Amino acid sequence: MREILIQQKCVEALKGEAQMPAHLSAAEKTEMNDKA
Repeated sequence: MREILIQQKCVEALKGEAQMPAHLSAAEKTEMNDKA
């Protein structure tokens, strides 16, 4: 699963929303979590 998320550039989703880059909007964070 981790490899798929890395390929889809969703590595931050593995770390949880608190660890996602601050420049991402709430919508972008939600989208990333939904992909994960």
